[in-house]
Amino acid sequence: MKNFPKLVILGLMYFSIGRPQDSILFLKYLHLGDILGGLTIVCLLFFQDKIEWPEGFKNKEGTLLALLIIWMVVCSPFSIHLGHSLNFFKELTKGIILYLGLMLFFSSEKDFKYFARIMLFSAATLSLTSLMTGVSESRVSVGTMYDPNDISMVLIACFPFIFWVLSNEKMVLKAVSVITVVASCIRIISAQSRMGFLALILLGLLFTFLQVSAKTGIIKRIIAVGAILLLLMTFGTDAYWTRMQGIFTDSSTGSGRTVVWKRALKMVSEKPIFGSGPGAFSSAYGRKLSGGEFELVGDSHVDHGWKTAHNTYILVMTESGLPGFFLYCALILSTLVHLEKIRRRYKTNDNSCHPVQHMASTLELSFLTFLFCSFFLSAIKSPILFALLAGGILIRKIAYKEVLSSVDEVQTYVEKKTE
Repeated sequence: MKNFPKLVILGLMYFSIGRPQDSILFLKYLHLGDILGGLTIVCLLFFQDKIEWPEGFKNKEGTLLALLIIWMVVCSPFSIHLGHSLNFFKELTKGIILYLGLMLFFSSEKDFKYFARIMLFSAATLSLTSLMTGVSESRVSVGTMYDPNDISMVLIACFPFIFWVLSNEKMVLKAVSVITVVASCIRIISAQSRMGFLALILLGLLFTFLQVSAKTGIIKRIIAVGAILLLLMTFGTDAYWTRMQGIFTDSSTGSGRTVVWKRALKMVSEKPIFGSGPGAFSSAYGRKLSGGEFELVGDSHVDHGWKTAHNTYILVMTESGLPGFFLYCALILSTLVHLEKIRRRYKTNDNSCHPVQHMASTLELSFLTFLFCSFFLSAIKSPILFALLAGGILIRKIAYKEVLSSVDEVQTYVEKKTE
């Protein structure tokens, strides 16, 4: 029973991010994700003695997340569609439960190792079937939870943890990591996501030149990035490269994203405080479109289709007003600032990498990749967001406890000297 809460939470994380129930259909009927979510609530209520919280530790990010959720609740009575807002909070609750479980019960380097392994296994689950199906000329995804862009985001956000496993784990997991990288690249190509292509470029640049997630030399990092590029060149079909070329053409806006963004900003100007209500963007947008309140652009796909925001930041701004947007940005900024402080604290003159620095760098790179992808997706309810936010707290706990340990050692040394 000692590790029961952690095993339950790791299971919930795996079923939330890796979603094996989408690949192994009979699992869907077992509702294991819901069961693990319920067990996590049980752990939060009845295993409080297992909660690991360093004395004096302050959780600013947790406070900001709580304020954001409270503000969303305040905005709900002003929602364009109360039913959609209720469904939004139902989905959001799943992420909050995962966040609370990871935040409260995980606090050690060993816990980070398990966290990274779940990220690896999630990417493996989402991508390994691509080794059997190969790459087709049409866009493909996995199950009903992730569309092609979503799955690209999740896989790329998992890459830094896969690299961490390659650097720190035993040979079996290293082999799994290599296979997963290959399978993930094939899956990303199959998704034909232009956002995914740009995110891979960003990931490669950060990984190679900014030392955000590597304790290995720059030559090895260049080789790793080059290997991924080679995989893209090897498995990329004509349809894939034709679609990627659309990034640089003025006529292509990616599902009309730029048009939707401009219209969404107009909606913000009309309701800047409470917005249209959490989860109600598509209804608010559709009603205005149907009512002729938007300027038409001559594209039937854009001029008549009800859309989501395709941008997490604009989505939050539109649904929860400017206060919700500022709270979300403050949450993101606080997480990044703390991770960067930890990373720099352990930076050494000989360029060696402290374990805590490597963990902080890994999570920072994954978070930066997610934030880039969320500029093109509506990802406010994504389970990987809540996992990464909780991972930031985990890194801070590890660093905080190490500082306390160092202080205790100094005090003990001084006391011995003064005796």
